[in-house]
Amino acid sequence: MQILEAIRENKLLLSGSILILVFIALAVLAPFITLYDPNDVKVEIRLLPPGEQHLMGTDGFGRDIFSRIIYGTRYSLFLALAVVSVNLLLGLMIGSIAGYFGGMIDELIMRTVDVLLAFPNIILALCIVGVLGPSIPNLLVALVALGWVGYTRISRGLVLSIKEQGFIGAAKALGGSNMYIIVRHIIPNAFPSLLVLATLHVGHTILSIAALSFLGLGVQAPTPEWGAMLSEGKQFIFTYPHVMIFPGVAITFSVLSFNLFGEGLRDILDPRAREVLNV
Repeated sequence: MQILEAIRENKLLLSGSILILVFIALAVLAPFITLYDPNDVKVEIRLLPPGEQHLMGTDGFGRDIFSRIIYGTRYSLFLALAVVSVNLLLGLMIGSIAGYFGGMIDELIMRTVDVLLAFPNIILALCIVGVLGPSIPNLLVALVALGWVGYTRISRGLVLSIKEQGFIGAAKALGGSNMYIIVRHIIPNAFPSLLVLATLHVGHTILSIAALSFLGLGVQAPTPEWGAMLSEGKQFIFTYPHVMIFPGVAITFSVLSFNLFGEGLRDILDPRAREVLNV
């Protein structure tokens, strides 16, 4: 009840939650919401404007844009959540090990992180997909390759503070093993702060997936993905702008929903962060 009350009082969290639930519902119920196959090509009705039969019109191949937007939610949303989840878990585990044990282990991990942070994420992702070839698995590999390092650095800093707390000393005195302490005490206390970062990072990941797909290095045609739809429609930007407008709006609102949710979640889990930013 306290959680629901906190959500109702936090307008950012409430707005973000509603939008995210809408996107999830669209992804899950896509077959029941749409009237047309998203990959059904009908050249005779290509580039129709929005109307009663096709709410968002049709694209250059005569495919229903509304159906492709709805089905595209599955790829853009679930791929982003998968990437962020893997990055979060990797960063949390590696950062916890570095911060807890310290010494050479910490030095080795953090120097590796420093080297990887020197590479721009999107540039390295372009290189990886360019070498491995455009596909969904390779897209995931490219986005995970550097995505975990930021979580590692932050989790290490959190662990350095947490391990000095009294309850960690008590756990050691009671004979708790290092792995037990990390899993039962370190990770649960570091996780909330990283969860806020992960939530905010989902929107950034959606943009990265769309950007790589737009460049032809992500999700491949005819799969309905928002970035790929933008790429296919760019030639009609001045003559039939609706082909690009609707995928762009979908990307905008999906990113906005997770940013609102992340900001609201930060206020609940770490209210001091808001005070610091307002100083």
